[in-house]
Amino acid sequence: MPDSSVITTPTRTHHPQYYFEDGIVFLVENTYYKVPRRKLCLSSSVFQDLFSLPPDSSFPAEGESDEHPIILQGISNIDFERLLTYLYPLTNEYTHFTKEWNFDYWHSILKVAHTYMMDDICTQIIDALSTMSFPDPLTMIRCGLKFNHPTWIRQGYSELVFRSCPLTVEEAQALGLENSILCAAARETYRSPGGNSINKALDKWFTGENKLPCEPYFEPESPVYDLRAEPKLGKAEGREAFLVARHLLFTHKLNTRSGGNHLDLQWKPDNI
Repeated sequence: MPDSSVITTPTRTHHPQYYFEDGIVFLVENTYYKVPRRKLCLSSSVFQDLFSLPPDSSFPAEGESDEHPIILQGISNIDFERLLTYLYPLTNEYTHFTKEWNFDYWHSILKVAHTYMMDDICTQIIDALSTMSFPDPLTMIRCGLKFNHPTWIRQGYSELVFRSCPLTVEEAQALGLENSILCAAARETYRSPGGNSINKALDKWFTGENKLPCEPYFEPESPVYDLRAEPKLGKAEGREAFLVARHLLFTHKLNTRSGGNHLDLQWKPDNI
């Protein structure tokens, strides 16, 4: 009878595609990867700094072998694999095969690229995701907050305001009490006589301490069918004022008895 007290260590294996003959060895979960360092250095300031550190002669260099890999914590095997598929395509039909990637695939890459400060790649992936349908408005809001893309925040809240059905219980729990009340008020304003502009409805969102002192982020009097147009940011001080106001509004965190099933705006890598 096997001893149940013995803890078995999961078997570590080489990735079937991304373990090249030359390169730096990474360990993600229980999978070894070995890829050239140059592209990682060019793409990521984090990896650039990591690889520029002088080696310590008293210890084996990390990344030189399976026995001493660079261990990447906090990311999943599938996310890292998808990032490498983007960085090191194993096909000449690169443009064609990326067309088959769905929201989940691109979002998976963006999470890792954002973690390792791959700014140019993040910009490219945000552009790709912006052409796709998000699973729901809350996902769009979460992504906008996590990846610092205000357009998605705007679109997500706009969809909650002008859609026909009200907030669900789950959405209200995720948004928190204050944001749910503000969203409900904006919906009422939008549906009232003369309130057919989404921005009239959202104007009341920014009242009191959250009122924008300079040019608002939302274009004045934009018609509903123009919601997905790229907004104009205006003057630098208007942009700065928006960021301050957004911080005041979106850093609100309600401690509920439901165990915190609201939208946690202090984002951690595994939030989305």
